[in-house]
Amino acid sequence: MNRTFIRSNQAAKLTGISRARIYQDMRRGVLSVSVDAHGKVQLDVGEVARVYDLDPAKLAEMMSEMPSPAVSKRLDVLKFRIELLGIQPPIWREILVPARYTFWELHVAIQDAMGWLDYHLHAFHVQTEEASPAVLGIPLDEDSEPTWPGWEHSVVDYVSAPDTVMRYDYDFGDGWTHSVRLLSVEPREIGQKYPRCTAGKRACPPEDCGGVTGYTELVYVLLDPSDGEHEQMMEWIPQGWMPEMFDPSAVRFSNPKRRWKRAFGEG
Repeated sequence: MNRTFIRSNQAAKLTGISRARIYQDMRRGVLSVSVDAHGKVQLDVGEVARVYDLDPAKLAEMMSEMPSPAVSKRLDVLKFRIELLGIQPPIWREILVPARYTFWELHVAIQDAMGWLDYHLHAFHVQTEEASPAVLGIPLDEDSEPTWPGWEHSVVDYVSAPDTVMRYDYDFGDGWTHSVRLLSVEPREIGQKYPRCTAGKRACPPEDCGGVTGYTELVYVLLDPSDGEHEQMMEWIPQGWMPEMFDPSAVRFSNPKRRWKRAFGEG
C-alpha cells in the first residue's frame, strides 16, 4: 500500500492542531518522523489521522486541494499508472521515471513498459488552463491542432500534482488510447536506477492487430483451436506471446536519446 506523507507545518494547517502540540507529539514519539530527499521532516498522513482522530478520506481530500510542493527535477521521481483503455480485464503498468523527464522520454518509457515497439506516431493530451488541452508529441505539417515537440517540454511543467490524468494516444490507425495518472512524487532512492517498472498486468496487444476490436477477435481465435484462423494467428503473433503474461522485472528500458536519433535519422 502506498504511504502518503505531509510536512509538519502542513499538518498543522490542515488539521487545526497547533504546531506546538504536533512538535511535542513528534518529540514524544507519538508521531513517527522521517526525512524526505530535501532534508525536510515529514509525517505519515495515515498516522496523523489516527493520532488526532480524523477522517483519513477527508484529510486526503483536503491535501489534494493544497498547492503542490515544488518538484525537484534532480532529486525526485514520478510514479505513473498507465492503463490501456477499452480492454477488460485491464492492461496496465506502474512506472517510476526521473522528474527531469521530457514528454519524449516519458513516451519511450511507456513504450518499453507496455511492450509497444514504437512503430507509429504518438501524442500526449494534457489539460491546461487553456480551453483546449496541450498536445505534445511529434509535430506534423498536416496536424489539425498544434502539436508541441515532446522533447522540448518537461513533464513536470504540465503535470506535478498527484491524481492528475493525461491521455496518451499511440498508433492513430489502430487507435490505442491510454490513461496516464500521476500517482505520486517520490524521492529518488540512492543507488537505484530509473526508469523502473514496479507493477503491471497482462501482455500488451501485438502491434497492428487492429485496435480494441481486432485484439478482442484475436484473443477469441487463439483460445479456440477449432477456429479456421487459429493456426494462422498462432504463426502471426510474436513468439511466446500470451494475453495474460507480464513480468515487470523483465522490462528493459531504452535510451531515449538514442531512440530520438534513430527516429529522426541522426544516428
